[in-house]
Amino acid sequence: MDSHAPPQPPILIVGGGLAGLALAQGLLNASIPFRLFERDPLASSRPQGYRIRVTTAALRVLLPPPILASLVATASVPILPGHAISALTGEPDPEAFMPGGPPPGGGSGTGELLNADRAVLREVLLQGLGSHMSYGKTFASYAVLPDGGGVEVRFKDGSVARGALLIGADGARSAVRRQLLPGFPLVDTEGRSVFGKTPLTPSLTSRLPPSFLSGMCLASLPNSEPPTKLLFEAMRFDRAAPAAVAVPEDYIYWVLCARSDVTNPLVPGGLPTLLGLAGEASADLARAVMRGWYESLVAVTGCGDREEEEEEEEEEEDHSSTATLAFFSCTADGLPRSWERLRRDAAAGAEVPVTLIGDAAHPMPPVGGVGANSAFEDALELCRALTEESGHGHGGGGQVVALAQYERSMVQRVGEAVERSSQGARRFFGMKPRDELKPIEV
Repeated sequence: MDSHAPPQPPILIVGGGLAGLALAQGLLNASIPFRLFERDPLASSRPQGYRIRVTTAALRVLLPPPILASLVATASVPILPGHAISALTGEPDPEAFMPGGPPPGGGSGTGELLNADRAVLREVLLQGLGSHMSYGKTFASYAVLPDGGGVEVRFKDGSVARGALLIGADGARSAVRRQLLPGFPLVDTEGRSVFGKTPLTPSLTSRLPPSFLSGMCLASLPNSEPPTKLLFEAMRFDRAAPAAVAVPEDYIYWVLCARSDVTNPLVPGGLPTLLGLAGEASADLARAVMRGWYESLVAVTGCGDREEEEEEEEEEEDHSSTATLAFFSCTADGLPRSWERLRRDAAAGAEVPVTLIGDAAHPMPPVGGVGANSAFEDALELCRALTEESGHGHGGGGQVVALAQYERSMVQRVGEAVERSSQGARRFFGMKPRDELKPIEV
């Protein structure tokens, strides 16, 4: 190697979520220069969700052994078989749909199945990345530089970064995607959820049937159309396990799902208002949806009637971790069309040193355990393609070729994941047929 050669320009990653962090770890392992930009001022600036079910298949390739060991050590233990119950009685409901089984494996297989706390998982994946991270950086736009010079990224604070490639890992509402793939077909699935975590205190434990604390539970409102469901699972952590990252106190993760038919009458202003709900306002929505439900199920969420909460002087409910979410999705037919159009333009001479991973590339309802694991597969496939081109010494042009290679593989693999997610959404909250869903811009 020529010691006087200019340094290799970095790969720019916009978005410090799970996909972006996993890719960054892979690039770090491969000694490929990169910089990662996160819009939040701190890693802990906002709720990140709680329980997330992941496999180690892609991560065991991307992560160095100490970080992979930290991931396993901080996971909730163990994963037990789930069961379905009636939302009105708490009794077993053998006819209800129960999501289960491992997420589909990609090219890296299935690996070990883990229940991870999302915030802890992010902290694990942040290890070793400090000098490569920049916080408080909200993406504004990018420009492709002439003569194969890479890409320039502008941020809303006026700062600029230049690199060989831009990787958009900025989530389902990706600003990078809006510029890269204008008109990307995104639909509102009409799925709405309130999610949170409830501390697993001795008082709460004494009020719950033992079955509620042994594996994933799915409570369904009988004969409801569209379906309304509460999924929850106890998250218990091994504090004796050696790990570089601290684990939280034990809690119950829960998510209440319904279609917009159910939530719209309860949220004046519809979707825009719902997306702005958080904390106590989100808890109020959960209270309204669960009115009349089995008392112990309501206790799981900590969203009982306000008067009853006030009477519980020994434990004041804290709803700061409760939030609201709407589910948007790409479509199995629209996804390949968008990417094919992009690479046709590239083949015609319009170099595009930009791509997407994770929810930015393929938003889908978080049903079926496929979203996060698809994101990790994206990170692995892209990292492999870039590592191969880097080893060939092709420079920036070779890296753009690597993007096309990654995109072809990603689109083929993710099509199955999108369909599986859609099937789960139809059964979980009654998602309507594709032709009845409305396009949405986010």
